[in-house]
Amino acid sequence: MKGLPDTFDEDLLLLTVNNRLSTELRRRYDERQALAGLRVWPSPQLLPWSAWLQQQYEVLIDDGHQEADLLTIHQERLVWQQVIEADPDSAQLLRPAAAAQQAQQAYQLLMDWHLDDHPLASLGGEDTQRFLSWRAAFEARLAELGALSQSQVLPVLTDAFAGQVLTPPARLLLAGFDGLSPAQARLTQVIDEQGSQVGHLEDNATPDGLQQRFIAADPEQEIRLAAHWAKAKLAEAPGRRLGIVCPALNQMREPIERIFSAVLSPDAYLAADPANRPFNLSLGESLGERTLSAHALLALNLIGNARPAADIGELLRSAFLGGSDDEWSQRALFDVELRRRGRTRLNLHTLHHLVRTTPTDRPHHCPDLARRLDELVDYHATLPRSTSPAEWPRHLLQALNLFGWPGQRSLDSHEYQEHERFLNAFSTLATLGRVTPRLSLAQA
Repeated sequence: MKGLPDTFDEDLLLLTVNNRLSTELRRRYDERQALAGLRVWPSPQLLPWSAWLQQQYEVLIDDGHQEADLLTIHQERLVWQQVIEADPDSAQLLRPAAAAQQAQQAYQLLMDWHLDDHPLASLGGEDTQRFLSWRAAFEARLAELGALSQSQVLPVLTDAFAGQVLTPPARLLLAGFDGLSPAQARLTQVIDEQGSQVGHLEDNATPDGLQQRFIAADPEQEIRLAAHWAKAKLAEAPGRRLGIVCPALNQMREPIERIFSAVLSPDAYLAADPANRPFNLSLGESLGERTLSAHALLALNLIGNARPAADIGELLRSAFLGGSDDEWSQRALFDVELRRRGRTRLNLHTLHHLVRTTPTDRPHHCPDLARRLDELVDYHATLPRSTSPAEWPRHLLQALNLFGWPGQRSLDSHEYQEHERFLNAFSTLATLGRVTPRLSLAQA
């Protein structure tokens, strides 16, 4: 099928490959309705594929056809980590959490591509055998929990549609899928066999057919050329939308953001204000890479662990800690003093002692910081060695409050949104109680 439908009725369901495309298609549809003079219109059934799968599984739960809880990706990853940490042959792994993420991704591929149809156990190789061992333990742990992983939901829904337990949409459109995995293809085939009309949404934009090749001296010049090309195109038609493809966006994110900001929105770039820049990157940063959240994590990690001096220095100079507006220069000088003394790692108690014992006549004397650390040391003494995931958010948020996070000044719109996302992460932490009864401070 060509193009976004002019109207959506209750029989039409449009599923997209990801959240971003769903948001964009909804924007286009709403814009079209507004241009047609409508002031009110029904919201279309337009969902990301993953959200629809969860919605359908919830129908099975509500109707009594399934009892197993569908784990979130965070709960599922923690189960993988527990399995890996319990494996005596995996004791040499330095980063079980990273291994858990890779195992989770591998299991998703195994289920999506029906790799059980192949004799994996006969392939040999230490990595394959180790993964198959983890997989058996993972599935046994899910059975104990009475839970289902995200990777297992597709065949369950396929069987439900085949058995007419679930009702398929009259018309189903898929958007943004370069290709379907065997598991996805099987589900759409079953829906088609039940009488649904299944099709693919295609972009009806007409390409100009012009291809040109430019040779740049280095990657930064290539980015700069692309930014100036985009600036010229936007000058010709200010309302147009442009797309630029970068095969290694994750590695090139920093220079792309810097150069495009300088070329396309120099005012915002000079003011270090991303709020009004006319572009966005499809690859979002994790919360831990954003300054507001990163400094909160540095503060929380300091409570339970010794941290490198560089981390302590970053925290001392943070604008997101209470008292920074009035005491920033003293704290920066205290960072200099730590480096002069050759301190490589400090924990909360050592930092507290050094700040508290700094003479009042020294330029790096920080009375506000000393008071905050007094309260933090006292609070640290009251923290449990371990407690439930539902209890840790209260303790961690109180610790951040004692640090004075997120600072005294008003947050801009981007910082405010980041702050809300960071607080939502505590809700996610609380849900981990479904798969583990207790966490230590470091685990939390």
